[in-house]
Amino acid sequence: LHYLPTMIRSLDQEKEARAKDLKAHQVVADKLESLEAHHARAERLEDGEDAATNLAYLKHCVLTYVQTTDGATHKRLLPVLAQILHLTTAEVQTAMRAIDAATPPPPGSRWMGALSSLVAAGGGGGSGGGGRGGAGADTSSGAGPGNTNGAANG
Repeated sequence: LHYLPTMIRSLDQEKEARAKDLKAHQVVADKLESLEAHHARAERLEDGEDAATNLAYLKHCVLTYVQTTDGATHKRLLPVLAQILHLTTAEVQTAMRAIDAATPPPPGSRWMGALSSLVAAGGGGGSGGGGRGGAGADTSSGAGPGNTNGAANG
């Protein structure tokens, strides 16, 4: 009977090893199930009616994205495009930084007010309020002629 404690320890160790193996097996089985579901979804998206619907939706989103200069619209569409195109988190963050860099500050912000003051003080604002509408080269506000300083308008 002196070997009984050794056998019990051995059985406990084997039980623990089997429990670890069972957990590892369950993790692999869960991953496999997830991958199978993802693969089935991908096949549905690529084939049949879903493919046509997704392509039409992607087309609409991309056209809307490229046809607007509104940063808020770009920010709203980026998650949609990221989902459809399976962008990584890093790719989404890079795109969001590019949108932020290309989006002018909203009218009335401190930066825009300072820029308007500089443009007006730089000679060309005339008397009155020269800072409105002509502060940026590509910020079309529909002001028409008069956005450039001293340029001849036909």
